Amino acid sequence: MDIVLTLGAYWTARKESAEECAERLSSFLSELAATDSALSVWYEKAKSKREATQAKLDVGCVKALTDLLERGQNRRDVGGDVIADLGFHVGIWNGERSLKAASLSVTCGAYSSTQQFGNNVLLDLPEDLGSLEQPERMQKVLAATAKAWEPDWAGVYSLDATNNRAFSPTAPLVDWMVYLSREEFPAPPAEQAMSVTQINDLGTLIVVSEHPCRPDDPSHQARVAAIESSIGIKA
Repeated sequence: MDIVLTLGAYWTARKESAEECAERLSSFLSELAATDSALSVWYEKAKSKREATQAKLDVGCVKALTDLLERGQNRRDVGGDVIADLGFHVGIWNGERSLKAASLSVTCGAYSSTQQFGNNVLLDLPEDLGSLEQPERMQKVLAATAKAWEPDWAGVYSLDATNNRAFSPTAPLVDWMVYLSREEFPAPPAEQAMSVTQINDLGTLIVVSEHPCRPDDPSHQARVAAIESSIGIKA
């Protein structure tokens, strides 16, 4: 059974400017590039691969990222006015096809009272993880997410996990690994985890198992359930 993984990070309303979001995005993309070659080059999405690969992002240029985020603002159907409280959005990809493809979607700076968890980072990871299959390497990616975006929670989880369980961005989904902010989830260490690491003064990163959790592996699911229980998350 192939396991398709996503890194997702979620946080509640946080009003930030496009430039503030761009600074976070620049820091995040720079950390990804230093972690793995599959996440080192990014392009704006376009109608064709040829057109897209001519729009390589300069991840160190905050102004260019600010402009990109501002182009992704929601606008009203009538009049075209910006809906400011829905924040900024950007979608990019790594220029690869098939098993090596990765894409990144970011919504930030949202502060709408009707969308509690309107801010998120969604990194669809390559089906062929390569070196990212090493838990230490993927842990660095998740830690970079926590440092750059300061989410309420973040995790690396499979599509099967979201389909088979009652997934909601308002509650952490424990799967291969999960990050919990200290402010929102003051959780004790999880005894059944492979490792528990403090990320600066932000929160806790829990690695559940050496390999991505499989929904058909009873030992993996037992460990997931035990960790959920130990940190006070109801299955």
